[in-house]
Amino acid sequence: MNFFRGVLLIVISTFAFSCDAPHLNPADPQNPNNKIAQVDGYVLTYEQPRVAIPNVKVIWKNQNVLAYTDSTGYFKIQDIQRVNGKLFFEKDGYSKDSVLVDWKNQNSKRIETILLSYTFGDLDGFVFASDQPTVPISKVKVLWKNSNLIVETNSSGYFKIENVPITSGMIYFEKDGFKKDSVYVNWTSERSKRISTVFLSYNIGSITGTIYTVALPRKPISKTKIFWKNNNILTETDANGNFGIYNVPTQNGFIYFDKTGYSSDSVYVNWNGKNSVRAEGFLNANPQLDSLSIYTIVENRYPDIQRYRLQISAKISDAEINDIALVYVQNNNLKLNNQLTYNNATRNYERLFELTDLNISSMDEAIGENFNIIVRDQSGKLFNVGSSTIKRIIRQEVTIESPTDRQTTTSKPTLKWKRYLPGFNFKYLIQIYTDEVAPILVWQKENVSKDEIEITPNVTLQPGDYFWVIWVIDDFGDRGRTKPATFIVK
Repeated sequence: MNFFRGVLLIVISTFAFSCDAPHLNPADPQNPNNKIAQVDGYVLTYEQPRVAIPNVKVIWKNQNVLAYTDSTGYFKIQDIQRVNGKLFFEKDGYSKDSVLVDWKNQNSKRIETILLSYTFGDLDGFVFASDQPTVPISKVKVLWKNSNLIVETNSSGYFKIENVPITSGMIYFEKDGFKKDSVYVNWTSERSKRISTVFLSYNIGSITGTIYTVALPRKPISKTKIFWKNNNILTETDANGNFGIYNVPTQNGFIYFDKTGYSSDSVYVNWNGKNSVRAEGFLNANPQLDSLSIYTIVENRYPDIQRYRLQISAKISDAEINDIALVYVQNNNLKLNNQLTYNNATRNYERLFELTDLNISSMDEAIGENFNIIVRDQSGKLFNVGSSTIKRIIRQEVTIESPTDRQTTTSKPTLKWKRYLPGFNFKYLIQIYTDEVAPILVWQKENVSKDEIEITPNVTLQPGDYFWVIWVIDDFGDRGRTKPATFIVK
């Protein structure tokens, strides 16, 4: 009996020692009982709709193993010890998170989907006036108190505050003439938060009116600039001369009317407790100087005489037809105050002045002087529409070579002269006249190049006596003429 008891003890002892013996684990020889395992899962946004988040750091803290999510938000960590521990999830712009992995004797563990919230996002919305119909309010200051960040609404009343920490807080709205307002924003996870439309109430009024011409019959003036001084508001009249300024504080002040080509005007606006007023303006059209030509004329005569004159030609327009009563040229230093005559052919106001008309003995006295063009309209108002000065006096004469001194020529003579080098840019004007008491111009050629030294007329001259002259004309219209050169066509 004792023998069997001994054998039984030996068998039991052997079994017990056999169960406690370590099992070989090649991945962890120091901890042979731990098995090799893997863990995987997905990381998505907390905000709906769920969106995969790539490049999230996934850290297995037990062994400091690092992995990243792919484009689908999936991650997988392999060949780790099967010991319970924490996985940590981290990415810039998102809240951090962690999860406890309880293996429960499993070698492969799929954790529940991790949802990360945004930490930075955008706030936006619209601001409208509280009246009906509602209209957007531009340039409203919008303050996100959490970050002390200020933006302004655009012309549509829209605002957007970008890339701020996602935390609940107050947003404030402010604009002159409107009551201040604020909204509490409960913001926990959404990356983009659209707040409810904000309606600002105000005590304001509107100014409407029409701009007309002074001249009868009254005509509306479009594109007139309308400036409400109180709030620095600028608008324009429409095609019918109408304008409207809305949403302005009902404070008395001046409204100004201005349009290029017209005299400015203004009206004092007295609200008298009303929320709408009407203001009309009447603008007088200003005469406009479209072009001004002032040039000297030097005519060389025999034997050695030079005649000096000054040509003034002004093209003037006025939006109000027949409103120009008088145009004259003025220079106080020369005591010049002479009327210009309207030329129906050129539609310019013109006059050719002799030295005596200018109250000078030499054209040199007029150099550097401003010649002002003054217009008086039918109402008697004067306008200084522009001025100019004498640019040059061309005294140097071109030397004519032939024909001259009553030389006999063919019916198509070749006109020759010496090269002219005055030191400024110019062109020639060549003219042929009949040589009689009242000369008749029979041929001329304009804009002849300064490089030319001869020219043949493209007309056949009839037998008779003629003379020809050369004009030198610079870029400003200043001109000098040669003495007449005579010839005879047989």
